[in-house]
Amino acid sequence: MRKPQIILAGLLGGAALVAGGVVLGRSLARRARERAWRRAPGRSPRNPVRVRCFDEIDAAVDAARCWCGGRLRLRAEAGRQGPAGAVRVARAECRACGVVHFLFFDLSEVRH
Repeated sequence: MRKPQIILAGLLGGAALVAGGVVLGRSLARRARERAWRRAPGRSPRNPVRVRCFDEIDAAVDAARCWCGGRLRLRAEAGRQGPAGAVRVARAECRACGVVHFLFFDLSEVRH
């Protein structure tokens, strides 16, 4: 190989390594955001958000964000029995990426 071809091959190889590092870094960051999102209150039936009225569920869904940062749109709600009692499950869809999320709410303090 001639010297200009060696330099060009080195530059292309270096650019490929940088691009691979960027893609890997973004993937790892996305996974970290997903894990943090899943550990937050209301993301599992074992850790529901306590509410005192049903309006607080709507407000919590409006305030929640997807791990991509997008806002959530409430699609459905249903009751279910959780480990600690009655739980309301809100099915919400991200307006940005379309991922479906489930949010869990403890209804033990709701007065009927």
